[in-house]
This record gives sequence, C-alpha cells and structure tokens, in this order.
Amino acid sequence: MRIKELQWEQDHSGDWTAYGFFGAFTVEEIDGWWEGSLNDSNDYDGFESSDFPTAEEAKAYCQQMFENQVRGALLFVDLGGKKVPKDVANFIGKPIAMDLNGRWCWYPHIPVCVGGFWNDFCHENIFSNPLPDGLIEYKGDYSHSLTVPDGWEDKR
Repeated sequence: MRIKELQWEQDHSGDWTAYGFFGAFTVEEIDGWWEGSLNDSNDYDGFESSDFPTAEEAKAYCQQMFENQVRGALLFVDLGGKKVPKDVANFIGKPIAMDLNGRWCWYPHIPVCVGGFWNDFCHENIFSNPLPDGLIEYKGDYSHSLTVPDGWEDKR
C-alpha cells in the first residue's frame, strides 16, 4: 500500500486546490511566490504555510504535509494484527526502526543509530515519529531493526 498523491484542481485564477481528509490544501501565487498551505490545520505543528519559487515545489510541500497527516493517523488505525517491519515500512513509504526500549518510529530519511536510539538528523533537528505500540512483530535486536521500504535500498 502507498499513500495516494493529492489530486490538484486549478481554478479560474490559476491557483490550485487538493482535498485531504483533514481539509483542503491550497497553492496560490502571492507576489511572484507560490504559497503552499492547509486551510484547516487546527494549529497542529508541522502544518505552517510556506512560500516557494514554483507551484510544483509548493504542491510537493503540501503532499508532504498530507503524508504526515496519514502517518499520524496510523496511531488510531488497527491494521488487522501485528505486521512484519517490511510490511509497515512499505505501507507508510518511509524507513522504520526500533530503539533499545522496544519503541518503533518512522523517519523521513534513513536514520543512524546513536546510543541505542535511531535518529534522522536534518538541519540540526532530530526527526523520529512514533508508531503505535503492538503494531510490529519482531524478535530481533534493535541494532538490526532498521527497515527501509522497497526501492529505498539505493538511497543508503
């Protein structure tokens, strides 16, 4: 399974709209820049509007916000029993790993293990996004738990 691409529709003014399950994403030109935004973010972190030089970059930003919503919704979804790590990584389309405490997280990029915890370092920030407890069936050690979705092997 993969997360669907947003379906963009252009209006008469040249702006774009795509509908997600938590609101509408918009890409509109303002003073020569393209703003990507979510109209109903409910003040959640990570859903701030941002400006880009092209409409395509703004659409890609909105797609990333949408995918973050879907991954966040996994905390409330029962996928029908425990899954193996590869199934979960392929479902969310991102790398996953278990830390030394048995907690599974997904990452925007391939993480590195430091002191028993996997971290995705980007611009001096650490990114890890927890997965629901009890989702994954795994008997191995945390140090060998890194699992990338199919097609990511070349990105190492």
